[in-house]
Amino acid sequence: MLFNLFVSAGVRDLLVRLFARRGVREVLVFLFVLLAAVPQFVITTRSGNRLHDMLPFAPAVLWPWTAAANIAVGQLNWVNAAALGGWTLAAYVFGRIQFERGLRFDSQEVSARGSATPLPRASWAEALYRLPGRVFGDPLGALIEKELRVLSRSARFRLVFLMGFSFGLLIWLPVTFGPSGRGDGWFARNYLALLSVYALILLSDVLFWNVFGFDRSAAQMYFISPVPLAIVFRAKNITAVLVIVVEVTLIALICAALRFPVHPQKLAEAYAVAVTLALYLMSAGNMSSAYNPRPVNPAKSFRSSTARQTQALLLLLLPVGLVPILLAYAARYAFGGELAFAAVLAIDFAFGLVAFRIATESAIEAAGARKESIITVLGGGEGPISG
Repeated sequence: MLFNLFVSAGVRDLLVRLFARRGVREVLVFLFVLLAAVPQFVITTRSGNRLHDMLPFAPAVLWPWTAAANIAVGQLNWVNAAALGGWTLAAYVFGRIQFERGLRFDSQEVSARGSATPLPRASWAEALYRLPGRVFGDPLGALIEKELRVLSRSARFRLVFLMGFSFGLLIWLPVTFGPSGRGDGWFARNYLALLSVYALILLSDVLFWNVFGFDRSAAQMYFISPVPLAIVFRAKNITAVLVIVVEVTLIALICAALRFPVHPQKLAEAYAVAVTLALYLMSAGNMSSAYNPRPVNPAKSFRSSTARQTQALLLLLLPVGLVPILLAYAARYAFGGELAFAAVLAIDFAFGLVAFRIATESAIEAAGARKESIITVLGGGEGPISG
């Protein structure tokens, strides 16, 4: 009991200091998420025996839990007592050191120091940021560049972006291909599209459902500047599509590096499925952003960026958005050819464009009519630019 108490106190103070540092908290959360998926990975790949052989081991009695269990059942001897006492002493020293460091730690000072001295951007990153301005021109290109910069500095976005091309692989690839790595089922034949859809769903909270969330009170500039609100929505949606394309590309590159089959046809299919699904999600997201905006602190890695009522509604709409994609795969199964799949997916894309245009026009009208309430709601959140 004392061992657990000392360790938990020390770990808590250590995590408080680490999570206050910019860039470290995303890495820690990312590692915690990956660790949560390790048991499933070990079970599905049947690599437990190999993992046991690879890991160094010590006699079981030297572990504190084994020593405590032996003492609890009456096996009190000097080996168990020394093992448990040594671990308890080490836990006390660890907890005391971390507690003393926690007393001297100022999280606000660390956050301010990190914000006041931003890391210099690499030249290649600046070139990528400025590329939309050369392709689309101003003001659309400038708005896309702004969106890319905001997303890249958001801890929330960085976390889900990393999870999209890593956590999905760790979860779905072992299930799809099994211990032998040679799956031949439907999931194995379409795993690239499956991973892309999974990553898209993860990114939807930061890219689709609440497009004004990261702007917070700065969103008032969209309503008083001469730039039409339609261009603002267009810039945010184009940015979302660019992020999706990059995410799918990273998934394909990692799969190729792991020597999973990445055929050009399946890669093109993954891009087409992801972009088609994104049209339907952006249609619902633009409407949601106009009627239910919510301020979001980009420095917070946790918490959803949408209201609970909106989350419940979007949870119901998500299966509806997947129906057109499922129809395309049903056509491939029914007619047994790629032509049927491509034709149905093209029809889905066309209907998605129509739905996207209608929904976006409605969202623009609603945002213009509700601009006072939108600005009021977005200005009420926490963060450096909240009202």
